[in-house]
Amino acid sequence: MTPLVDLDGATVLVTGGATGIGAAIVETAQGLGARVGVVDLSPAPAAEVSVEADVSSPEQAAAAVAEVGERLGGLQVLVTNAGIAPVGRFDDTSPADWRRTMGVNLDGTFYCARAALPLLRAAPGGAVVTMASIAGRSFSRTASVDYAASKGGVIALTRQMAHELAAEQIRVNCVCPGPVDTDIISRNTSPEQLAVLVGGIPLGRMGTPAEVAAVVCFLASSAAGYLTGAIIDVNGGLG
Repeated sequence: MTPLVDLDGATVLVTGGATGIGAAIVETAQGLGARVGVVDLSPAPAAEVSVEADVSSPEQAAAAVAEVGERLGGLQVLVTNAGIAPVGRFDDTSPADWRRTMGVNLDGTFYCARAALPLLRAAPGGAVVTMASIAGRSFSRTASVDYAASKGGVIALTRQMAHELAAEQIRVNCVCPGPVDTDIISRNTSPEQLAVLVGGIPLGRMGTPAEVAAVVCFLASSAAGYLTGAIIDVNGGLG
């Protein structure tokens, strides 16, 4: 019996795939049969192809996506997971802080998707999965205004791409995690702050990278073949 979620033989590129949620996406996709390449500032030894690049640079993003596509022999799925989550209040956020966060989280999503589009057009069942956040839905409890704004932009970008690319049978969907047990949230919150945050989650715990990765891989697979423009919350019920 064929599994419902199947990426057997698919070629997948995950940005920010060296650590955290990205590394879990790589592992899950490989477990479902995909061949996976990673673009990250750090090497990703678990991936078949690993290219070090800064996605906030249009030139580096384009070159890295092209290299991964060439080395994998094509590209069917792009997962734009690379992101940063600085802390700080609105009045402490400098223009440089704002520009850096937007550059990685929002511009990087655009640059990588734009570079991947010719490869996705050439592949059957092309799919893009973007990574936003609960912060883009409401506000950030653990990061800064530039983070929240960038993730709101990712949601809008996702919906527009989905609308424009649907006629080409390229699906574009977005995942919005809530608090997930990664180094970022440990770095951004004190133990006391984290306890208060977890206490407000209806399911009573943080999510795991593997739980987010499972949703990403579902959206990347043919099991989600009639889903495009969807914004999927993975947040334990936290509004």
